[in-house]
Amino acid sequence: MEWIKVEDRLPPYYAPVLARVAFQTETIIAARYEADAGSWFEQSEYEEITGDARVTHCLDDYRITHWMPLPEPPEDRWMDIKQCPCGETPETLCISDAGQGGKCAMASCTACGEWETEFRTSYAALDSDECMEYAVDAWNRLPRFWEDR
Repeated sequence: MEWIKVEDRLPPYYAPVLARVAFQTETIIAARYEADAGSWFEQSEYEEITGDARVTHCLDDYRITHWMPLPEPPEDRWMDIKQCPCGETPETLCISDAGQGGKCAMASCTACGEWETEFRTSYAALDSDECMEYAVDAWNRLPRFWEDR
């Protein structure tokens, strides 16, 4: 992918892109351009929500010189989650503390919320990629009696 000068072309409305800030060497941020406001805004996966409005950071104090589309995200190893006994295949697993001082956690199906398995976390943070890998491995090892027939 090539960097595109903002003088040559602006990104599609509200599309998340990588943006280069002019006065800071090698500063790259995730941003989006809002044509109706004529402004760049910081793009955050976790924008703060207050009441019924989203709080984003306007970048009018920064001079954005170039932008490029975001690259395709890497393919995550844990995205291959096996089917739940309820019949649904969850997109992800809900991870919660099993109350053993961080040594173990519970993974449950996001489709039905009824099926779960306990697994060792090796003290990995519950919101980490490492913990999700442990959860998916434990989930996928659950006996699936209907597959044995």
